Amino acid sequence: MAYDLKRSEKAGPLPQGACTQGLQGRPLRKVSSMPVYVSLDTQFENLGDEVINALLLRETARRARLRIFTGKAPDWYRANIASWLPAGAPQAEFLRGRARGLLRLLLGSLLPPGSVMLLSCGDVTRARPNRKRDRAMGLLSRLPFLEIAQIGASRLQAGRSEQAWLQRAADRSGKITVRDGYSLQALQAAGIRAGIVPDLAFLLDFAPSGRGGKALFMFRDPGTGAEAFAEHLAPLVAQAREMGLDPVFGWQVARDEACNRRLAALTGAGILPLPGSCEGRLDAALEAYGEAAVIVSNRLHGLLIAASRGAIPVPLLNSGEQKIRGVFEQAGLAPLILEAGAPADANAGALAGFVADRGTWRGTLAQAFAANAAEIRKALDAFFGSSAVR
Repeated sequence: MAYDLKRSEKAGPLPQGACTQGLQGRPLRKVSSMPVYVSLDTQFENLGDEVINALLLRETARRARLRIFTGKAPDWYRANIASWLPAGAPQAEFLRGRARGLLRLLLGSLLPPGSVMLLSCGDVTRARPNRKRDRAMGLLSRLPFLEIAQIGASRLQAGRSEQAWLQRAADRSGKITVRDGYSLQALQAAGIRAGIVPDLAFLLDFAPSGRGGKALFMFRDPGTGAEAFAEHLAPLVAQAREMGLDPVFGWQVARDEACNRRLAALTGAGILPLPGSCEGRLDAALEAYGEAAVIVSNRLHGLLIAASRGAIPVPLLNSGEQKIRGVFEQAGLAPLILEAGAPADANAGALAGFVADRGTWRGTLAQAFAANAAEIRKALDAFFGSSAVR
């Protein structure tokens, strides 16, 4: 089974449908006979990270045998991940003993058919080098029958200490991909061959609730300047009220709570309760997001999870932000982006236009979810073989 990924001529904003780009004419082997090793270590409090990890593992489990390092994952997180794994799929095994699991990975990578190591999804851009990890990855990338794969990641820069093993892994497997054009540009500049596969949250079912009566605002904690930011948000909150929506603030990452409570108090808005770290939290979160007609945020998966329930996702971004910008550009949703440096009244007017035209935008969202999900599944079929379970 061959999968011809066409190399992107340039990075940056990409047209809708130009998703699985990157490797010129490289055949990708069907590897469903190879066990796929993956680690659950992530930001456990972050619902967005849980969702994309669970979606990736669900789709991989439909195609290959999974061996999952649980690491420091709490029981509730492990239970949430397990609940996503499809019945009747190839075997999925949770490995609590890291040393024994690594030994199985090493031994299985010395002889055919070999093994696959699936790297973390989400934003893996590093603020500083991790040379210990890079030395370990350098050794693993030299194992004769280990393929290293990555899907659904942002890698907005490639540090010097990781470039060598990433290049080796990409040349051997052809399975290093990113989710946006800016990350692709960073890897290509470092001489690393990669493709683009959309953000994994587009695998969520697009199921508008029909109940949206709120305007949801959700932001990362900026650390300082909440009062100035609230002044910029005040016209958007007022515009939401004028449109008959109930403005509320919410958070799906615990460390953002204080910031969003402060912004709500400064703008006179309410609070939308979202579940914290607990078993079964996604269903409760989807129910809460179903109350939103629109979400204004700089949290990528807050935007996309709410969008899956029919909310119009409006990123409010600083000029240097590339992670969310790149995902929305790739998905054909760039017109929804508001610039934080633009006049607040102009942003409020744009918000009013999005909400007034919500029927058209929901049609666009339905198409974006369907098209991007199809691209992701196409890539996974190429990486691990056709799905055995639907």
